[in-house]
Amino acid sequence: MITVLSRLIALLPTPALLGLGSVLGWVWYHLIPLRRKDARTAVARAFPEKSAAEHRRIVKANFVHLVRALLEVIAFVSYPESRLKKLVRFEGLVEPVLAARAEGRGTVCLSAHIGSFELSMGTFHFLTGVPIVIVARIPKGGISRALLEAVRDRTGMIVLPPKGSLPKVVHALTDEKRIFGFVTDQNMPRKRG
Repeated sequence: MITVLSRLIALLPTPALLGLGSVLGWVWYHLIPLRRKDARTAVARAFPEKSAAEHRRIVKANFVHLVRALLEVIAFVSYPESRLKKLVRFEGLVEPVLAARAEGRGTVCLSAHIGSFELSMGTFHFLTGVPIVIVARIPKGGISRALLEAVRDRTGMIVLPPKGSLPKVVHALTDEKRIFGFVTDQNMPRKRG
C-alpha cells in the first residue's frame, strides 16, 4: 500500500504536493479535532504575549506543515535520485561529516522536531552513502510502521527504539562511524528524557 501511495504522490509536481498538504492540513485543523487542543495549549504557553487569533494561526500553519512533511516522506520512497538532488540542499553539513569519517569518527547531528527532517536524513544517506542511525519510537504496526520500513529500506537508515539504545548508539558512532541523527521531541517525562 505504501509503495502504491508513494508512487502516486511522487507523480505530483512539488507545488501540487504542497497545495495538497495545505488543503489536508486545513481539513485536519478545522474538521478533525485530533491534537488541536494540545497544540493550542502549547502555543499559548510558549507565546503568552500573542493573541488567541495568533495562536490559532500558528497552530493552523503547523498542521499544514506536518501534513506537507508527511506527504514529502511518502513521496521520498519513490522519488528518483535526480529529483532528490533538486529538492534537498545541504549547506555546511556534508564536509564536516565526511571529514569526521575520514578521521575515523562518527557524527552527532541534532534537529528540532520541525521541518522535513526525515526527508533530510534519508536524502543525506541516500546521496552521500554515509550511514545513519536514529533513535525513535517504533510504531507497533499499521501504516506508520509500513512507512518507516519503506524509508528504512530506501536509505539503509537504522532506527533504534529508545529503551536500551545508548550502547548501540555509542557502537554506531565509534565503531561504524555512522551519523547519529537525533530529533529533539516534545516535552518528555523526566525518567524518559
